[in-house]
Amino acid sequence: MKKRSFLVLLLLCISLVLSLTACGGGEGTLESLQNEYGFTVEGGGFKEGTLLVSRVIEAASEEGRSALAAIADKAYNKEGALCIFDIKVTKDGTEVQPSGKVKVSAPFDGTAEGYLLFHVKADGSAETLMPTVKDGRISFETDSFSYFIVAEPEPEAPPHTHTYTRVDGKAATCTEEGILAHYLCEGCGGIFNDNYEVLTSAVIAKSAHAYGAMYYANNASFWEDGNIAYYQCEGCDGYFDEQYHAVATVTIPKLSTNISICVNGTPTALTLDAKDESHVLWSLSGLSVEKGDVITLCATDDASIRYEYFADGNVGTDGKILTTAADAEVTLYATPNGLMLSISGYRYEGVVIEINGVQYPMHFVTYSNEETTAYIYGYVNFAVGDRFVIVDNVSGTVYGYDDLIADYKYNTWDFHRGTDGEIVIDYAARYGVEFDTDGNGQLYLTKVFAPLDGASYELVTEGAEDGTPMMGMRIPAGTEEYEAVLWYFKHETVTNVSDILSYVDAKGLYVYSLNAALTAGTRFRLENLTASVFIGGEHLADSCGTEGAITVDGDYIEVLEDGEYFVIYLPAYNVFAVERLSSEPAASISMLLDGDFIPLIPDADGNVFYTLTAEENTSISFLGAGSSPLPLVLDAEMDSSLVRLYTESGVTVAYIIRAGEYSLVYNVNSGNFYIEAAGGTPPPDPSVTYMYFVGIIDMASGGNNTLMMSRDDTNGDLYVKTGIEITAGQMVMVVVVGTDNSDETYYALAEGTDPAIASVFMDMAILINVTGTYDVSFDTVSKTVGIVPAT
Repeated sequence: MKKRSFLVLLLLCISLVLSLTACGGGEGTLESLQNEYGFTVEGGGFKEGTLLVSRVIEAASEEGRSALAAIADKAYNKEGALCIFDIKVTKDGTEVQPSGKVKVSAPFDGTAEGYLLFHVKADGSAETLMPTVKDGRISFETDSFSYFIVAEPEPEAPPHTHTYTRVDGKAATCTEEGILAHYLCEGCGGIFNDNYEVLTSAVIAKSAHAYGAMYYANNASFWEDGNIAYYQCEGCDGYFDEQYHAVATVTIPKLSTNISICVNGTPTALTLDAKDESHVLWSLSGLSVEKGDVITLCATDDASIRYEYFADGNVGTDGKILTTAADAEVTLYATPNGLMLSISGYRYEGVVIEINGVQYPMHFVTYSNEETTAYIYGYVNFAVGDRFVIVDNVSGTVYGYDDLIADYKYNTWDFHRGTDGEIVIDYAARYGVEFDTDGNGQLYLTKVFAPLDGASYELVTEGAEDGTPMMGMRIPAGTEEYEAVLWYFKHETVTNVSDILSYVDAKGLYVYSLNAALTAGTRFRLENLTASVFIGGEHLADSCGTEGAITVDGDYIEVLEDGEYFVIYLPAYNVFAVERLSSEPAASISMLLDGDFIPLIPDADGNVFYTLTAEENTSISFLGAGSSPLPLVLDAEMDSSLVRLYTESGVTVAYIIRAGEYSLVYNVNSGNFYIEAAGGTPPPDPSVTYMYFVGIIDMASGGNNTLMMSRDDTNGDLYVKTGIEITAGQMVMVVVVGTDNSDETYYALAEGTDPAIASVFMDMAILINVTGTYDVSFDTVSKTVGIVPAT
């Protein structure tokens, strides 16, 4: 815009402040008001005798600042020149306003685009008037008179040329936003991509935390801090709880040794007598108690922190005192297994464990709901070469290796008998020691391992690329098998019980097993495929019937004699057992028949023979040493309509096309495979009719409930029985009985069955996992059983 002379604006202001006189006379209505300087006001319905008066207002005055405040949000040159004037129309000394719009015009030496005109109304609002310029005059319309402001417009900005500065990018992290590499114009602040296109933002949002696997919670002890269940971000090392909320720390401080005993709520502090890495001992003398008093333990400085404890024969499981004593001795003993509270010193105190010549007191326990009593020492971190015995200081009897319970003497790779009958440690680990005083004086020694999470496990032989999968099975809660295993953990094992039981409660009780034909010289261990963790020889807990047949060699189990072996692993206990099933020469190959491993021994010509009952699509493949796949080629003379081959990832599998009885022969050297029908299933006799029954077996009671099924109205291939009440742990099967006295049992589950509700148990029946009311169906075509909640 051209720069306008302030002189033109000044002349306009001076002209406007001159008094304007009315045109016309008498008391009639005037068509216009004008003055000698050429200013006119047309219209407005003014009467004769009306005067038009204007005055200039200083911008710095209070009145000027008030007028300017009304146009503060208007666009004009706030640093330029301006003129504020007030115009009034009066008659007989009283202000009057026009009856409608009036047109104001005045001489003007300039262009309309050069200036802005604002009208500040009496109510304080402001409007922008649109002036016109024609024939040397400026004109505008208004419907009232008050303040008018003439101002310069905003100066036009010079054309802008971007100057680009490169800004390096920065990757986002889980704690900080990143920056996209871009160009920045410092003149206008604009940001641009590599193609110089405008960007709205160069910010890269924070990345997500990499939580990884959850760390399980551990209770604090008197020796070590515990921790909550938590996740740790691999990027920022930040901690997060189970709900992924950030936490400052996951540590649970170790327990205070300042403990009080409360008798009916009244606390008395115990004296800390001793503490080492495996036990803590407190005592109190002269305590008076009455039968029926309630005993609790709490932190001395915070009575809200209560402690769970075992109790001797003078204190019941409910914390009530069973005897009255005026001067009782109190002993509180802690090991990593928990707290043991004794009231009065009647219990037998003479048994100690002597480790490397130093005696340590053992902890007397009575197992809940059992008459069994024992002395335990809890966890001991034994080093190689450590030796120990159990000493009865009252009778002077010493118990050692020869007094180990028979089932525990298998661990000859963990310890051995010393020259004086002591137990000598060969494998450094943490052990739990227990001595049974129920008339047998026998020793228990158990290695301690924390539970190990995993969904799949393999037996891996040394040097093999692939392992042999182990079959996993969940033992349903409430079943006889489940309760038997938990009873063992609760009553026969004294170490690591809380970790094991917590794991089973949260994850379930699983076992993984396999049968393996192993040759002398084979070395193997287990692998947790989920966590990529090897489970070595130190985790071997039992080896029934394997004396002289296997040994522990470092991380491996070494097979000393050919044979058939059974391996079973419990993640909750993190130990495995090996049982020798047969001393027959081990098979050199395995046939994988519908997922089951069948060991086979080739004859002198390399041939193996097998007879099988096959369903439609039964799969067959062959594996050599280390579970490596063997080639499979159909014999040229066999009926190719019986079998089809399918090869994937180097493994060839034969699928039997029709159900029936078959005989096969396979040559290990050539891979030649021959199969022929040895019977087959004949078509059903139309004269025979069939009845369909659901059998429900209660393994605990031995009861058997048989219910007849009916043909489904909408699907003639289905037989159904609805609304059956079935309890968890009961077995279900379908029995088909023919009028020809034939009967057949079926337990294959229909596709899509919820495994949480039902699963096949040991290839003999369907196990119900959840108590409920169910509809049971049988498909006569697929020969499968469907189990769904009753509708």
